Amino acid sequence: MMPVLADQGASATMYLLTGVMGQRRRDAEFLSWNDVDQLVAQGIEFGSHGVSHVPFNEVEPDRMRREVLESTEEFVAHGLPVETLAYPDGRYDELTKQTVAQMGYSAAFTVMMGGYDRFEIRRRLLTGAEGTASTRFVLSREFFTARETVRSVVPRRLLKQEQPIPPERWGAEQWGPEI
Repeated sequence: MMPVLADQGASATMYLLTGVMGQRRRDAEFLSWNDVDQLVAQGIEFGSHGVSHVPFNEVEPDRMRREVLESTEEFVAHGLPVETLAYPDGRYDELTKQTVAQMGYSAAFTVMMGGYDRFEIRRRLLTGAEGTASTRFVLSREFFTARETVRSVVPRRLLKQEQPIPPERWGAEQWGPEI
């Protein structure tokens, strides 16, 4: 994916689960902190995705706060900026947004439609499985022009996505229940 990003003059932010750094599970191998250092040197930015990928709005408030706090502490310990966070499963609520803001994040992202402020921005999910042509299109001006045209014609209520992108589309089933 790096060559496609470079060709398009695009940057990327990868979201890290700090509780699995450097681990291997089933067919998934998670980045190590050394991998992160190498990718930072190539211009990739990183944001938090929590510690264990629990949906923040479906756990007790104390657990949600610990997930955000512990992940934030790992970022600070490894010299990474605390700027953005992607909600696990795209799920959040007002308490989650307030907690993320209080921890010093400047924005938070969801895989759902998103809302109207900087703590519920829809992110474009790329896994690398899309293929070069699809990735180029998703990063192109034509994609965003087409998307905005659809949004200007179709009422927002019909576009709103109530559920996050299914885990099988982005490979979460390979992580299993350990996370």
